[in-house]
Amino acid sequence: MLPWDTHLLGLQLSLACCCWALGCQEMKSSPDFSLPGDYLIAGLFALHTGYPGVRRKPEVTLCDRPNSFSGHGYHLFQAMRFAIEQINNSTSLLPNITLGYELYDVCSDSANVYAVLSILSPPGTRLIEIQRNLSSYSPKVVAVIGPDTTNRAGTAAAMLSPFLVPLISYSASSAMLSSKRWYPSFLRTIPSDKNQVKTIVLLLQRFGWVWISLVGSDGDYGHLGVQALEGQATRKGICIAFKGVVPFSARAGDERMQDLILDLARLLQQIRNDTLTFDDSGDSLSGYDIITWDWSGPKWTFRVIGSSRWPPVRLDINKTKIQWHRKNNQVPKSVCNQDCSEGYRRMVTGVHHCCFMCVSCEAGTFLNKSDLYRCQPCGKEEWAPERSQTCFPRTVVFLTWHTPISWVLLATNTLLLLLLVGTAGLFGLHLDTPVVKSAGGRLCFLMLGSLAVGSCSLYCFFGEPTLPTCLLRLAPFALGFTVFLSCLTIRSFQLVFIFKFSAKVPTFYRAWVQNHGAGLFVVFSSIAQLLICLMWLAVWTPLPTREYQRFSQLVVLECTQANSQGFMLSFAYNGLLSLSAFVCSYLGKDLPENYNEAKCVTFSLLLNFVSWITFFTMASVYQGKYLPAINMLAVLSSLYGGFSGYFLPKCYVILCRPDLNSTEYFQASIQDYTRRWGST
Repeated sequence: MLPWDTHLLGLQLSLACCCWALGCQEMKSSPDFSLPGDYLIAGLFALHTGYPGVRRKPEVTLCDRPNSFSGHGYHLFQAMRFAIEQINNSTSLLPNITLGYELYDVCSDSANVYAVLSILSPPGTRLIEIQRNLSSYSPKVVAVIGPDTTNRAGTAAAMLSPFLVPLISYSASSAMLSSKRWYPSFLRTIPSDKNQVKTIVLLLQRFGWVWISLVGSDGDYGHLGVQALEGQATRKGICIAFKGVVPFSARAGDERMQDLILDLARLLQQIRNDTLTFDDSGDSLSGYDIITWDWSGPKWTFRVIGSSRWPPVRLDINKTKIQWHRKNNQVPKSVCNQDCSEGYRRMVTGVHHCCFMCVSCEAGTFLNKSDLYRCQPCGKEEWAPERSQTCFPRTVVFLTWHTPISWVLLATNTLLLLLLVGTAGLFGLHLDTPVVKSAGGRLCFLMLGSLAVGSCSLYCFFGEPTLPTCLLRLAPFALGFTVFLSCLTIRSFQLVFIFKFSAKVPTFYRAWVQNHGAGLFVVFSSIAQLLICLMWLAVWTPLPTREYQRFSQLVVLECTQANSQGFMLSFAYNGLLSLSAFVCSYLGKDLPENYNEAKCVTFSLLLNFVSWITFFTMASVYQGKYLPAINMLAVLSSLYGGFSGYFLPKCYVILCRPDLNSTEYFQASIQDYTRRWGST
């Protein structure tokens, strides 16, 4: 069955039920007031109020009960008669055409249905014939004005729509009636409730009222209006503290309400000459006037303070015209809680989001005014103190070239390089002297060069970290210090072996000398450290990174895996070499004075150990921006310790005690050691 056929069948059943409900009574079919004419227009007005009691019979409510006259309906009734008379008396509006009317008193739902049935009957008959093709059906009227309420207008529109009889309502504003699918012939002269609801929400927002009560009339208009306003208000952050409806039993019979009806009056006079426009749904585009009531005089009056127009819905209000009943004409507040202070978010404490307690935003978060219920986290490059409303850029820190501590470290390292270069030149000039020969001869240049390599790597600690500088920060120092410790160890070992064991194992001594045992030891020891460093850089590659966790206000630029397992393995290897050098030096503590360096070497190695123990202790408790500087201090201490413990005494002899740098002095020392060794 087609949808339209279904609609027709439903209409037949409803009309049949209406006929039974009315008892098919022999009631007069003529309207209360009528005027003949070429075309008839029906008017549905509530001239009397309906019967408030409980109905027990399906019959039409009589409208002429005593004390039920409605002044408001009477004014609308007279307005229609007056309008038609004006049209008929005009020579320009509808020339040669006379309009007539049939005016009905629709004081109740049953009277409303009876009036519509009477309207639908053809002229001169009391029957309604349901035909498959309704386009040829001709009711007695061409249009219907009214009725007033949404309920009655909806009933009338549903009955008239299959016959496409226009129904023009002057009071029904429910958005439900805008559906052209169900009410194709419905029109109205007032705006739809959907725009009324939008206007009310704009009004609430204009004055900051977020804690409100909703009261609507009983019926479709009130229920649907409250429902629509609740939905839109809630989406805009407005809380509904209470909602309810006023029952139909409420009556306004006092004199003040009668005056109100007269003011309002004045199946209005000001809009006679207004031009009405409609949208595609048949809704009026006229808009609203925003009024404020004045109860100061003997009668209730109002003044227009603004307007609402669409599309789109917009609100214009002149706030200076509003007289508030508060001190200094202050706008009343309607909130559940006062606004939170800056930097405090709202935490809902009940079912309404307008009722809340204020909680401060934690450090690292901020309160955006677009979301007052959640503290938003700052970005990686930003920070915020507690109770902040915005985030601030973090300060990027690294060991720059131009800070005071950098100048001190640069000066100290550069001084070490100059000392190493100067010592190399001094040893080169005195290469054939006993002091240089006893220090290792040409091996000293390798030792000085290894210390210089470690010193040069310290320049990579300055400036913004990059991949090359991260790779060259510690690995060259570890390798260079290995070469230095290897040379120091083998030199101490050779002195002990020559003075104490060469005579006892001459064969081993000759093989050691012939096969360049000292050089092979330095080479293999250095290669082992080189392999460790390569594995360190390959597996635990130091990479430039930005560290965000240590300080809320800073971004620390550093190298990752600076103190990784690879570095610890390299450090452990150098520690083993240091221990070997210390043991060999200690075994030579009773050698001739010119060859006895146990005290200086012990001082050098102890300074190395203390420096790195201090660094690792500091690194475990401090992860600040000056950690690279502390790392540099540890490296500098090791380099200075190695230089001052081994080379500085020899430089002192060459420069300040040339008498101790003679062959005779060294031979006398050896002879003295030989006599003492022989006597023991």
